[in-house]
Amino acid sequence: MLGTIYTNYHFRETITHDGIEFDYQLRQGPSNTTNAIRLLEHYGYEPKLVVVADALASQFRETRSWPNVTLNDK
Repeated sequence: MLGTIYTNYHFRETITHDGIEFDYQLRQGPSNTTNAIRLLEHYGYEPKLVVVADALASQFRETRSWPNVTLNDK
């Protein structure tokens, strides 16, 4: 999103039946996974929130642009 201003870094994660494990090694570049959404799901956030977040992330991967969304839109 702000790649012209900041350099992206990310952690790599592994999803297991027990949860999510991170390697805590900074890797350069944007993440190509949605670990934050998986954390919402793992910690029991409202399923509708997870579904909407997944849909928005999928749209971003396709268009490389975030839509203008408010909490009342979905």
